[in-house]
Amino acid sequence: LETKNIAASAASTCPMDITLWHHRFGHRNYADIQKVIQEKLADGLVIKAKNAPDPICVPCLAGGQSHAPIPKVATHRATEVGGLIHSDVHGPLPVQTHEGDRYWVTFIDDYSRYWTVYLLKSKDQVFKAFQHFHAYIQTQFGKKIKVFRNDKGGEYMSNALKDYLHTHGIQVQHTLRSEPHQNGVAERANRTLAEGIISMLNEAKLPPSFWGHALKAFVHTRNHFPTAALKS
Repeated sequence: LETKNIAASAASTCPMDITLWHHRFGHRNYADIQKVIQEKLADGLVIKAKNAPDPICVPCLAGGQSHAPIPKVATHRATEVGGLIHSDVHGPLPVQTHEGDRYWVTFIDDYSRYWTVYLLKSKDQVFKAFQHFHAYIQTQFGKKIKVFRNDKGGEYMSNALKDYLHTHGIQVQHTLRSEPHQNGVAERANRTLAEGIISMLNEAKLPPSFWGHALKAFVHTRNHFPTAALKS
């Protein structure tokens, strides 16, 4: 691992400053990167130049187009993994990936705020994605999903999904239509994903058809950063 880190650092022609890591980490905010550095939460994160952060990041500006903020709703937090899962579907995107995907669906664990995202060719694949996610929670954490929250979109109302949830004793919480703030955790995640994808593609000068790869990279990076949801 140390050899790979050294090789990666040597291959870079950019100054090894915090701005470089901001770019490498999918345009993560500087405060979170500083936290990782100060608390030594990652190996190989080297700062060799003390340059001040660039006050204007063009990819961030491209990805951070103005959106009305989604207000938070006071709610009880889950006390264990699987206690509450937030979900939302994003799409269809105007450009499909090379694999033919036009949507993605998020499953966010309320306790850990860990994001799991699946790419979809159509909305009717949400049920299969949830089955995969449910199996992941059971095998990797030994936990059962207790509550599943979504916006009552058609993709969540299929008889197959409803029967599956009933069979496994999973309680369903449907938010009101046209009230996105009630599903705020998943809504905010999808907004963050969309902005992050645009920033990454803008910097890499890649066409929109690569959004699926950018999404996976963004989620992977985001899940490895510390979160205020976990105090320990």
